[in-house]
Amino acid sequence: MSKFQLINSLFILCSLWGARLCAQCPSANVFLKTQAQVDAFQTNYPTCHDVSNITIEIKDDGTDPITSLSALSGLQSFTAGSLRVINTGLSSFSGLDNITSIDGSLYLSGNTGIVNMTDFTNLSTVTTEIFIGSNTSLEDCSTFCDLRTVDNMNPAINIGGNKWGFPCANSSTFNTACGPLPIELSYFESEIVEDGILLSWETLSEKNNRGFAIEKSTNGRDWEEISWMDGHDTDSQANQYEYLDKAPSYKINYYRIKQVDYDGKYDYSPVVSEYYLRQQQTVEVYPNPAHDRVVIRVSTGLPAQSLVLYDAMGQKVMMEKSKNWLNLANLPRGLYVIELTFDNENIFKRIIVE
Repeated sequence: MSKFQLINSLFILCSLWGARLCAQCPSANVFLKTQAQVDAFQTNYPTCHDVSNITIEIKDDGTDPITSLSALSGLQSFTAGSLRVINTGLSSFSGLDNITSIDGSLYLSGNTGIVNMTDFTNLSTVTTEIFIGSNTSLEDCSTFCDLRTVDNMNPAINIGGNKWGFPCANSSTFNTACGPLPIELSYFESEIVEDGILLSWETLSEKNNRGFAIEKSTNGRDWEEISWMDGHDTDSQANQYEYLDKAPSYKINYYRIKQVDYDGKYDYSPVVSEYYLRQQQTVEVYPNPAHDRVVIRVSTGLPAQSLVLYDAMGQKVMMEKSKNWLNLANLPRGLYVIELTFDNENIFKRIIVE
């Protein structure tokens, strides 16, 4: 059959059997309870690679035991979705080995024939939770070691009830077998001080730690890097770090630190926040009356974001940004008003030009 004939045949089948046959991926939660249903997934969704906003649960009901997941080998990622596998008939997770990311949770429980997790070697991201429990033959979970983060909470990795006496028995044996995290974070805190917002954190140990990117947000969603601080490479001693944000945003400020290894891998700290109300600005303009120049002194030491000069008729005659003086040499004599803008605060000062 030629390529053209194959495409034409698929078009006819889609027309006869409806959209479901040729849909790229399912649009609602999927519950696979028999081997026949697992096998039919590949037939119903032959081009389904990236699943969005659904949960796929594989849990047989005993009528047609699930022993192979090979028909799911097209799956590559989950966006805002979850994968749950709960089966006694599986001896491996082969068929799920092409999944690289799960923006959601991974739940593996009651898979009594599974010995290791090597079929998830390609999985590099899970954002919410990994639960591995009651897999009574399971010995090795080391595949998931690299998914641990600075605070072991993103994703949360919960392990328990697996084969006793082996590294995957519970969370404690899992963490011991995986070795120390790139850093062991004792705390990450923020406080308002006289000159801005002070961030401080402590590491109890570090391993191949290149350093920390300090990131800031005003809405908790969009982040920007505002500074970088070198780490201590590999160190078993406690180390303290501080960073002073001298220009906090008006009202809410969110902060997090991004810990970066020498190999480029990175993890995030918990987020801290401070509600910052800038101390009231006082502004002095001198000399007044003035001849060719005025100087603007601000009590906080920070320049106004903008300076606008108006004449006595309210017409704008000059505008400057982030300056602490104005050149008046070419202005006619008379009364003028300077408008100074600081975040959400505007201050007006009258001057006389002679």
